[in-house]
Amino acid sequence: MWKVLISWDNVEEASFVGITISDAIYLLQTAQKLRKCIFLEVDDGVHDKLVIKPPMVVNSSITSLHMGLACMDSLSDFWGRIRCPSLREVTFHYSAQHLAPFTQFLASSKCSITHLCFVREDWFNNPDEEREILEFFAAVPTLETLDFQAGLPSAFFDKIAAEPKFLPLLRSFRYEGGRRLTCPWMSTIKAVDSRLTLEANDGQSALRSLTFAPFTSLTSSKFQQFPSGPYLEQATVAHLLRLRDRGVEIRIQDGARDVIEASRPVIHGIRNGRLCRIN
Repeated sequence: MWKVLISWDNVEEASFVGITISDAIYLLQTAQKLRKCIFLEVDDGVHDKLVIKPPMVVNSSITSLHMGLACMDSLSDFWGRIRCPSLREVTFHYSAQHLAPFTQFLASSKCSITHLCFVREDWFNNPDEEREILEFFAAVPTLETLDFQAGLPSAFFDKIAAEPKFLPLLRSFRYEGGRRLTCPWMSTIKAVDSRLTLEANDGQSALRSLTFAPFTSLTSSKFQQFPSGPYLEQATVAHLLRLRDRGVEIRIQDGARDVIEASRPVIHGIRNGRLCRIN
């Protein structure tokens, strides 16, 4: 068997598919110039378990980390043994695992996360899990871009509207739930309205871009299903168009179809006692 020896001293980017927790920690310890790292199909190393656990590792160069876990038994060991104070961008895939170790890692690293892509293979289905994800968001006040591919807590937008210090710098939000959206559209509208008067560092309104896709997987009390596809109710469309007029990029997608725009003639048709079908 061939063994490849790599000097990690000057490596700035690395990507692995299939790596143990211990090896991932060792890499972060050794590659002190690493800026971007991707770990996919991470194994907890139960078949190659170290008797002595690796030491605490501080990597001050890494700014972008993509973490996909296949085995969860040692998740807390991984997050508990690394510190990344320069970390800015995180993509985190996980399944059936609480967020507490990850939240503690961010707090211990004292990093300023600005971009988060959050992917969960299963879904929040009880109040404790919803509370945990809201507590996690409260721990990342520097977040500017959120790509959320998981079950969104029903109180998410209500919390944004009620608490100015909850995700105060959030500019861009994208939701690809794959299942139903439990937040009513009016909660979303109120949340955006509450941030229109808040300015980001560039002088523009704080929350300026929202995308929901695919729309066919989202359910709400504020849309109707017609033969040519889902449509939003009149009051909801009016509010969303008002936000667009004020410079907010808000999109609700049904594939390539813009549901907000498609709802305009349908609402007009309903007013006139007929249904306009849009293909």
